Amino acid sequence: MDTNRSVSDIAFAYGFNSKENFTRAFKTEHKILPTEFRSSKNSLKLYERMSFDTPAFHLEPEFITLPSFVLVTYKCDEKYPPSYWNKYNAKKWSRKLSGGEIAEDFGVSKWNASENKLDYYIGIPEKAAKGDLSGTVTLCIEGGLYALFRTPPATHFDFVNTIHRTWDYIYDKWLPESGYERNSGFEFESYIEESRTFSEKIYIPITERTTI
Repeated sequence: MDTNRSVSDIAFAYGFNSKENFTRAFKTEHKILPTEFRSSKNSLKLYERMSFDTPAFHLEPEFITLPSFVLVTYKCDEKYPPSYWNKYNAKKWSRKLSGGEIAEDFGVSKWNASENKLDYYIGIPEKAAKGDLSGTVTLCIEGGLYALFRTPPATHFDFVNTIHRTWDYIYDKWLPESGYERNSGFEFESYIEESRTFSEKIYIPITERTTI
């Protein structure tokens, strides 16, 4: 993304015997073409690098009460949601939904008990959806009490790793010790891709834990 070298030169420099093989491997891994990544300058969602030197991780949430609101989304068709974010960002689907304006993007997840899998959606608020809405799914996010976590500052290279660590912290550390339990509604994350701040907000629907 940060060089004017041709894709062919990069392919040969890193051991591929042709531009076509490199392009095929890149798309298989990231679901977009190298040229799409370069032109869109989106933050490429990657598997995080394994690390055995992990510093202590701690976040305090903000407790907020949200009103109900509606999102216009695309349903994820990838097994790994970050791969779908790659396509969403590179193909500028946010701008397509908004009619060309910059909008806050939401990734929404909910466990599908009937199919024993996680359903994941990406989209924008209905009030900002003034563009092409073909192929979209409308989701109503229930109002109520949420724990809002803000991921720590990150760079382009460790953004996704930081998001994963935040989710792990919420479920492995904070929820078991918090006095709250997860509610049955959607949980969601949001950020503005074009802001280049590499920070996102994570919303967990909660209710006070009852003791017997």
